[in-house]
Parts: sequence; C-alpha cells; structure tokens
Amino acid sequence: MPLTLIRFFVNNRAWLADMTRPVNLARPLVLDGSGPSWFGAPSPKETPLEMPGFPGRVSDGGSVNVSRLEFAPHCTGTHTESSAHLTTRANPVSRLVTPGLLPASLVTMHDGTAGAMTAGLDGVEKGFLEALVVRQPTPFAFDPDALTLAVRHGVQHLVVEASSVDPEDDGGRLAAHRAFWQLTSGPIEGTSVRTITELARVPAGLTDGPYLLDLQIPDMVTDAVPSRPVLY
Repeated sequence: MPLTLIRFFVNNRAWLADMTRPVNLARPLVLDGSGPSWFGAPSPKETPLEMPGFPGRVSDGGSVNVSRLEFAPHCTGTHTESSAHLTTRANPVSRLVTPGLLPASLVTMHDGTAGAMTAGLDGVEKGFLEALVVRQPTPFAFDPDALTLAVRHGVQHLVVEASSVDPEDDGGRLAAHRAFWQLTSGPIEGTSVRTITELARVPAGLTDGPYLLDLQIPDMVTDAVPSRPVLY
C-alpha cells in the first residue's frame, strides 16, 4: 500500500506531508521535433537506431523499437545542472542530488533583485531552505547579490522557472551562476555542492510556503541532466 501521509520533524516541530498529491514541476520533454527549445538550440528529437539488418522501428519492419534521443539538456526543458557547467573540473550533477525528500520553500518573486529575494526569504519557515523553488510569473534573470543571499540562507538546491538565472546574453560572464556556486570569474577548476534547476513550471494556484522536494534525476555523469522536481 502506498504511503498517504508522512510525519516528520523540523526544528523539533512536527509536520505532515500529503503524499497523495504530488506536484510535478517539470515540463514534458517532447521528442517529435515539435517541442520547444531555448538559446537557438535544435528541438529535441527521437530517431530509430539503424544498423545493418536492424531497422530500429516496428513500423519499418523491425522486431522492436530502439531509439536514439538527441537533445541538449540546458536548452530543451526542465534540467538540473552543477558547477561543472562553468569549470574545467568534472563535477557531475548526479553526485550532488541524492534520492530523498528535501525540506523546501516555494516563494513568488517578480524580479531578481536582492530586495525581492530578501522579501521572499523573510517569510520562510525556519528549516525549510535546503531547497528554494522560485515562482516567476514573468521569467527574469537574477542579480548576483540575490543568489548570494540565497547561499547565506543555506540554500543547496535552487529551482527557477526562467531558462537561466543569468541573462540570455551577458557576454559569457554568468555572474548569477557564479554567485550561487561561489566561483570566481574566468576559467577555473572550482566545484560546488549546490545545484540549479532551470525551466521548471510552477502551477499558478500553488500556495507559497513549506514543502518537501523530490528532485528526480537520471544517473548520468555530466554537468546537466533532464530532471523532474516534485513537490509534496
């Protein structure tokens, strides 16, 4: 029988999580070539694996469907990335996201300033900032100071609706990414234990407040992977 309620404690206070009403924050990854993409990247697509004597599609006479998937995680839907996005040092995101439920807070922000971040974090329940989900009614980039504030409040996993925490074209500085990962500018070899999830989709009717986050990712050894953040 599946669990319906989980009772847990944060700061010696008991909480209940309703496991019967998960909220999926991921965008579907459509693979027929019609799905959305960002930053000018090709749309994701699925093609049959073809080898001599083996058509990888049943409709073409094959015995099974075997597909090749082509997409750029950073550009084609909800994805989670590590500091290896910017550095020369291997730091795959799969090392940083472990299975389990994370105390998280959902806040609504209308701009990416430090003032807006301060206002959003002021009302957060103590102990629910291992992950921060930011609803953005209109997507925006973040000021580096805003993400530095998030780090100071203990945020390890940041989930946003924008395609990037930085402007689409900022000359390659990626100052907001670097602020959250606490990386200096230029080619470096630093690493961070924090993750950024971009292109999430937060339902408009979801109330700001404390949640549990299940940040689901495949075990792929790379800097960014498609992901499925689920709130309870």
